[in-house]
Amino acid sequence: MEHDRFCGLLGACVSRETFFQLVGFVQILLKWQEKLNLISKESIPTLWERHVVDSAQLLHFLPQEGKIVDLGSGGGFPGIVLSILRNDDVILLEKDERKATFLRHVSRVLSLKTKVICQRIETVDSLHAPLITSRALTSLNHLMAYMQHLGTDSVQGYFLKGKTTDEEVSEAAQTWIFNVEKFPSRTDQSGVIIKISSLKQRKGEEDDHHSRGQSKRGGW
Repeated sequence: MEHDRFCGLLGACVSRETFFQLVGFVQILLKWQEKLNLISKESIPTLWERHVVDSAQLLHFLPQEGKIVDLGSGGGFPGIVLSILRNDDVILLEKDERKATFLRHVSRVLSLKTKVICQRIETVDSLHAPLITSRALTSLNHLMAYMQHLGTDSVQGYFLKGKTTDEEVSEAAQTWIFNVEKFPSRTDQSGVIIKISSLKQRKGEEDDHHSRGQSKRGGW
């Protein structure tokens, strides 16, 4: 991938220094991919378009400032990419110890401002995050529960979603009250970026939600 082509695909210009950090990240990922399944083998030939640019496009929608908590960071998408592009603090939540080790290694080698937490999301204490991101992790209904658990009262969620987005929004609306905005993906004709804000649990769901949480230590 060339710098100019990346900027063209992203629809925004980044510095060459920032681009070379992305190149360094990709090189590390491919090396670790030999022993650790970070991305699907089928997607390796289109890694830049399918994973890097796909993650980077969140920059068009995220506020310029604010701590990001990235859920299920896995191979670094979108968390590592956003940390490189924003040169800002990003908290990466990843329950798999091997993947968490990879994320720490990338962060150390590239001198990124990240913190890696290797725990199940449900067991992490509230991080008072204003911004939460995720890519291909779980249903919108579950993501909203994580937003409420980890975020501020005015938390915003930015999620990369696919063909089932409308169904997930309808399902979530049975439990939550929220504002949703949808934006077309630059990398996938069937993909969308959704922004969730003004999140509140519906009356009657909160007590039920609390009861379910009490029945499972540290869980929802």
